[in-house]
This record gives sequence, C-alpha cells and structure tokens, in this order.
Amino acid sequence: MSSPLKFIVSAPGKVILFGEHSVVYGKPALAASINKRTVLTFETTDSDLIEINLCNLNFALSIPLNLIQYLCGKSIILLPYDYEKLLQMSENIIKTLEKNVNFNSQQRMSVLCILYLLHNISRTMQVPVRSFKITVSSDLIIGAGTGSSASYSVCVAAALYHFFRIINTNSNYKEKLYSLFTSEDKKIINEYAFACEQVIHGKASGIDNFVCTYGSIAEFSNEEGTGNKNFNLLENSVQLRIFLINTGMDRSTAKMVKIVSELYSRNNNVIDIILNAMAEISKKASLFLIQLKNYENENDHKNLKNVFGQLEDLVSINHGLLASLTISSKELDSIVNITKKYDLHSKLTGAGGGGFAFTLIPPYIPEEIVQNCKKELIYSGYTIDDITIGDIGVDIKIF
Repeated sequence: MSSPLKFIVSAPGKVILFGEHSVVYGKPALAASINKRTVLTFETTDSDLIEINLCNLNFALSIPLNLIQYLCGKSIILLPYDYEKLLQMSENIIKTLEKNVNFNSQQRMSVLCILYLLHNISRTMQVPVRSFKITVSSDLIIGAGTGSSASYSVCVAAALYHFFRIINTNSNYKEKLYSLFTSEDKKIINEYAFACEQVIHGKASGIDNFVCTYGSIAEFSNEEGTGNKNFNLLENSVQLRIFLINTGMDRSTAKMVKIVSELYSRNNNVIDIILNAMAEISKKASLFLIQLKNYENENDHKNLKNVFGQLEDLVSINHGLLASLTISSKELDSIVNITKKYDLHSKLTGAGGGGFAFTLIPPYIPEEIVQNCKKELIYSGYTIDDITIGDIGVDIKIF
C-alpha cells in the first residue's frame, strides 16, 4: 500500500423476536438487528506490531509482527479451511503472550478471535500479514443475549477481509473500488464470522452472525433429522421501536434448554402442540412485518394499525406459550404485567429465566403513555434501552 489505510466498520447487535426454544425442535424463529452497534477502527502502521485496543474490556495489547511470522509464517502449508490447525496456531501465540500478559477470559477470547481470523483470511487470500492497529468499542452488553460476540466477530471479519483485499488489489483506485460491502462481500464476511463464533462458543447456530452481517429481520430454522440451517432475510420488513428491558437477573441458556427438553420428554404430545403454535406465530409475524412496511409506504394508517394490533397479539401469545414451558420468571412476568397496564405488549427474548424482555411500541401510541410506562418500569428496578429493530447490517466508512 502506498499510503496509510484507515477505515471504520460497524455491525449491529440482535434480539430474538419469536420462536425461542421451538427453534431447537426444527421450528422457525425470527431474529432482528438492533441499532446498538459494535464499532472497529482499523489503521495500517509501520510499527512492526499488531496493536489491539478493546475499549469495553479495558485492555490493550501489542503483538510483535515477527512473533506471528515466526510461529506461523514457516508452518506447514494449510488449507484455508483447516479449522483445527489454524486455531492451534492462534492458541500457540496466545500461550506465548501469556508468559508476560495476564488475560481474563473475555480478553483472551477476543484476542484469540482476531488471531484466528488473521491467519484464516490471510491464508485464504494468500496475502502476508502486515502491521496494523485496531480499536473496538461497543454499545452492547457482553453476555446479555443481544449478539455482542457475533457483532464483534462480524466487525473483525469485515475489517481483516477489507484490509487483505486492499493489499491484494493492483489498482490505484482500490480504496474507491471497495468503498462498500456488496452482497457477495457480506456472504464471505458472514462465513468468517460464523467460524469465529464457533471459536468463541464451540457450537453456534449461525443466526447471530447472519443478522449482524445482513441486518434487518431474518427467519431461521434447523431442519430436524438433517441439521441443515435455513436463513431467510426479510429485506422488505419494517423498522420498529421497542423497549429492550433488562431484568437484572442472570440467565443460563443451557439450563433453560434442559428444562424444556425434560418437559418434552415427559409430555411430548402436549409440548408438540405448544411448539407448533410457536411455529405458526413466527410464520404469521413474518407476514405482518412485511405488510407493515407496505402500509407504512402507502401511508395506510388504518391497515397499519390493524396489522400492528395483530402483531401485538402474537407477542403476548408467544410469551404465554414460553411461560407454559416454565422458562419465564417473576421478573419477566412482572414486565409483561406492567406494560399491559399501558396497553403495551411484551415478551421474554432469548433463553428466558432472566435476561431480557422486549416491549413493542406502536407508532401511533401517545408518547406520554410510553414515557409513563418507562418510568414505572424504571421505578420497579428494570433497566431500559429505547431502540429500533431492523437496523442496517455490517457497514464501512473509508477515510
């Protein structure tokens, strides 16, 4: 590169709208991007270092470039998709760094992901590693079920992919040539981010990185028997305002999944009816979200209000079904009851047992009512984010 390169990439977080737990049994679910984002600033340097600043984790690290080249540059030739060997190479660097650096678990995993994707993408594109500095900050709470790890993975994947394609392009206009991410770029970024999610979680569904890459609202399902994953982006869906409400209670996805599994094993015929009802809710919600966008474009307020009301019904019904699976909590049910007093509809989002709920905010409801509801929720001890779902996916800004 003839001159220093600087750019910023960002990616949204996500919430599950409908289909929690039923998706485990092959039913469709809906997830949406949110307008809380992770932001990564990337700069090339001549420092012979890989510099990493993780603002939310209060952590900074400089890795000598020759250390990476020494431990990885002369390794045996790897196929780009040789996951285990690429991961082991990254682990080797971490272990060397640990002789002088005290990582906590989140810091260690964050750096490991950068190193893994650095090796993966550089080898895939057959471009040597060069010096750079990245700084990452995020609006998302780590471990809250809003896609913080996927948003981070997408940002790192997008930044390194863009960096290496710039290096790999023989054009005086390459910065302008690559001024945005095309649909093909997003497909590649999503695949890299999914690989990173597997490093973090061991096993990942792929929906979080998909929504954080493409934005908007997505329908997804796992085919029973085959394990195939299906993702369908609702590109013409509406953006909606919601309250994202933190109960303040810890949640355990594994524990909640186990509770439903045991309930299913004892009462499979009954639970199948509940799961099938959830599937119908997800399908109906997909249609309503697209209809809302059409009515919004047409300024058809009568039909918009009618369909929005039906969507609100689905929110309440879905929460009731989840509660019947015994994975709600007194805090989540309290949120539902408080918002109901203001004619607003809420449900848990994610695994349940704690964590978050969301409240759908109709565009036609008086703001005074919304704010009075918010005040009561805060008075009751809950933390609220007033956000929008359906935000854009991964984005890039060139300097």
